[in-house]
Amino acid sequence: MSSLPCDTSWPCGDFVKFLSGLSHLLLMSNTTVSVTSTGAGDEIASQYQTKSMTTADIISEFLQSLRISQPTYVRDPELRSRVEEIINKWDFAEHMRPQILIGLALAETSYNHISNVDTRAAIALYCALIAYLDNIDLFDSLSARKFPRQLCAPSSEDSTWVGALRGILLSMWDWYPDFGANTIFHSALGYFSGAMLECAPGRSRAIHARTLPFVELRRNLSGIPDPFTCFVWEKSMIPDEKTYVEVLPDARIYINYLKCYFLLEFACPHFIDSCLVNSDIVSCYKEELEDDTDNYIYTRAAVTGKSVSETLHDVIGEWFAARERIRWLLPQGPAREAWDSFETGFVSLHLVLPRYRLQELLGGEYLATY
Repeated sequence: MSSLPCDTSWPCGDFVKFLSGLSHLLLMSNTTVSVTSTGAGDEIASQYQTKSMTTADIISEFLQSLRISQPTYVRDPELRSRVEEIINKWDFAEHMRPQILIGLALAETSYNHISNVDTRAAIALYCALIAYLDNIDLFDSLSARKFPRQLCAPSSEDSTWVGALRGILLSMWDWYPDFGANTIFHSALGYFSGAMLECAPGRSRAIHARTLPFVELRRNLSGIPDPFTCFVWEKSMIPDEKTYVEVLPDARIYINYLKCYFLLEFACPHFIDSCLVNSDIVSCYKEELEDDTDNYIYTRAAVTGKSVSETLHDVIGEWFAARERIRWLLPQGPAREAWDSFETGFVSLHLVLPRYRLQELLGGEYLATY
């Protein structure tokens, strides 16, 4: 097995430098995954209820239960050219080049079933623009809590960043049914509220959750799972949103929790060894480096009175149950095929990045990230 070692010279919290290594994310890959249904989710989830299993054991068995195979995907030159054409008009584009590369990688892996390049470009740039603000100091310095009002009430004083996001959001009605476009727009506004609730501990305005419903609210706002779901079904392919709207609650669980499994042990093993888990469900590595312990798994364990190990067992069981419900709810045909393609790409992107070290369990190779 070959891998690209992490650059240990990066300063703590310098997530941007890590992301900048993704400029050629898909160039030299011979590996990706396809994910097939494992059958009854309850039966699979039950194997994780053995309390003596280590976190590594739990995640290893979870990965094996996905029945992973290894086909190939490649970079999309047409998409990258279209994105470059758009961002050449942005005066801030070079400052968020790493986030643009992440957005491209996501569009190329998880949404490559969408034929319209403009739709894929909008997805990539939506994700990039939101990811750019995933730093509380930058969020504060830009007064980003005011951006939702500016998005809804344009003025000549708006920043070019706000104008760029507004343009991407408005384009969603060109590519998605009204419900999907509304949800994508609404979730972007919700992200700002979620970010305001996720201040690092120690800050005077940090909110320390005391109930599980609040933990879930904060997670769903800042994690923006609904757009990732609605992106799957472009209106030229699935014009009627009634085909998929019922899966949204379960897709929230699927998208939010999946990243938890991939990041918990292998993104920050020494951190878990020392304090069980101080890791965000979406960005364990980043938030560990930034000394952010106010995150989903840790907070959920605290408010429910359970150990982190028990919480991880619960989350895995809930994820499998949600995954099976999604597959049951979606009708056979284009809607189900689109979801299956998304799932394959979404899983593969996490499995083959060196950041997560999951090939230590699977025995494959990582994507080159240089």
